[in-house]
This record gives sequence, structure tokens and C-alpha cells, in this order.
Amino acid sequence: DLDNEMTIFLTEWLSNLLDDGLDGIIISDYAKGVCSDFFCSSVIKIAHAYKIPVLVDPKGCDWHKYAGADFVTPNLKELCDVVGKLIPNEDNAVVDNAAMIRNNLKIKNLVVTRSEKGMTLLSDKRNINAPALAKDVFDVSGAGDTVAAVLLASAAGGLSLESAIELANLAAGIVVSKVGT
Repeated sequence: DLDNEMTIFLTEWLSNLLDDGLDGIIISDYAKGVCSDFFCSSVIKIAHAYKIPVLVDPKGCDWHKYAGADFVTPNLKELCDVVGKLIPNEDNAVVDNAAMIRNNLKIKNLVVTRSEKGMTLLSDKRNINAPALAKDVFDVSGAGDTVAAVLLASAAGGLSLESAIELANLAAGIVVSKVGT
């Protein structure tokens, strides 16, 4: 885990980057100790002070450190982990369980990637179930990272959530149709 000195260093480094101008921040939690509760909460708070959107690619079964994030992008297994039960890969089941987490943690937009079923977006405005667009799936490595990058870039660029989801879904379809990341 990060010690206090390293947390302060990383937080100051991020603040300096924000002073220079960033359009968005992605927190990709690999559960290796960098994304501590305090650090994630600090990043979200600092980014919001600068009016910068934050997207989190989550890990683990406790997402309190992601509270208030603009986007959280779990895959279905990660959603099951945080809910603590197996969720069928069906629209209504995914929406019901994701809505509970989204509301409890005040996450603005929750986007669940669902393999061959595409992805589901939950937001204040509406829920969108976007079917998968890939015709052939050869390798899913990197698909989640692609969704995160395209989704945040689209949202930070001012596109509607509908357009951002459509672009992220298209990009994921391309990535899984190739071998390797």
C-alpha cells in the first residue's frame, strides 16, 4: 500500500498536471496497493474541483473509494463481486443490481461491460443497453481499457452519453476482433 509520503507526492504531481490542463482522469485499479481508499477519494475530489471527469476501472468488492466518480466501468464479474452474488447476464438483472450500487455510491454513470451482450449504461438521464457490435471475437484482452479510454475521451470532448457509448462499443468491437492488446 501507498505510504503517506508517496500519497502526498502523487497527489501533488496530479495537481500540477491539472494546473497544466487535463481533460479527464482514468483510475485503473489493479488492486496492487496504489489505489488506496484515501488516494482514490483524493483524486476524485481534486478532479471535481477542476471540473475534470473521472472514470474508474474498478477492482475488488468494496467500491466506497470510488464514490462520486463520473464513470465506473466494471465488467459483469466485477459487478457480481461488489454486489456479492451471481448476476445473470440479462438486461433487467444487470440494471437492477447496477442501479443499487450506483445510487449507494453516488456514481454519476455506471457502465457495465457484458461480453457478448454488449454494455449497459446507467445514468440520471436514462439507461442504455447497447448490444455488442463485434462479429468475430478472437481476444478480449484490452477491451475494458479501450472502452474506458474512448468513453472518457468522448465525454470529456462534450459528446452525449449516447454517442460516447456508441463509440466505446464500436472501439471494443474492433479490439476484440484482433489478437493481442
